[in-house]
Amino acid sequence: MHTVQVELIEKSKKRFIATICVTAVLLLVLSTLRFAPRFNDALAGKPEYVRVLTETFARQLATRTQMQFPVIVEQDEHATCQGVTAPSIPDEQIRGTIYLLTYSEQQRLTCLTT
Repeated sequence: MHTVQVELIEKSKKRFIATICVTAVLLLVLSTLRFAPRFNDALAGKPEYVRVLTETFARQLATRTQMQFPVIVEQDEHATCQGVTAPSIPDEQIRGTIYLLTYSEQQRLTCLTT
């Protein structure tokens, strides 16, 4: 009877060690995949680098102008960054400035219009 108990303990010990090894391998594989951009994007969604950079620039611009002028951020995937024509009124009648930042994640660009 003593040998039967020892065999059962040995089998359960082997199962436990096998479970620990499989778990360690799975954790290693999954943690490696976590740092692979393709798999990370699939899990967390594609990062919006241009949006983050544009919003950071907008905050810095607002701080630089001491929050006196509006700074607007807008997404535009069909951005062409066309210039704005000068207004038909004289410069001395212009009372302020509006900053418009448009960005495109697909084209990876930001446009600044004042």
